[in-house]
Amino acid sequence: MTPVLAGRAGYIHRSQDLDELTRNHELIGNTLTLGLGLQPAGAMWSVDVGYGIEWWHADYGDPGQARGNRQSLVSQLRWAF
Repeated sequence: MTPVLAGRAGYIHRSQDLDELTRNHELIGNTLTLGLGLQPAGAMWSVDVGYGIEWWHADYGDPGQARGNRQSLVSQLRWAF
């Protein structure tokens, strides 16, 4: 974005088979991530913050099957000395 401010974004789509011995037992998941980093010119420190949200659903038969979501927030403060 600028020499001082960095932005990140990402997206993941996946099909996950938790039990390979059972047919048609997959979960379909999506993850969206956003991040922001700040490192002022000449500074010995930097700050990074990231956020992610994941949602998934079962890809088999009954529409009442499992669904879920998860959110994550992470941060990092770095001081080089």
